[in-house]
Amino acid sequence: MEPENKNNMNNKKKEFEFIKESNSDKGNYVFQNDTTTKTGAYIIAAVLVGLIVAVAISGVFM
Repeated sequence: MEPENKNNMNNKKKEFEFIKESNSDKGNYVFQNDTTTKTGAYIIAAVLVGLIVAVAISGVFM
């Protein structure tokens, strides 16, 4: 026997968005399309690239 609100949960999953536009009022999103999110993504990408380079350099000199 399935719970009654299973259909409700499935509908909520369909409404989920990965990136929300700045002028949208939706609440189900991961990232907002604005300068803060873009700046944060660039910082995180730079740190990850730096870590990859550091691991590669440490592997060369071992």
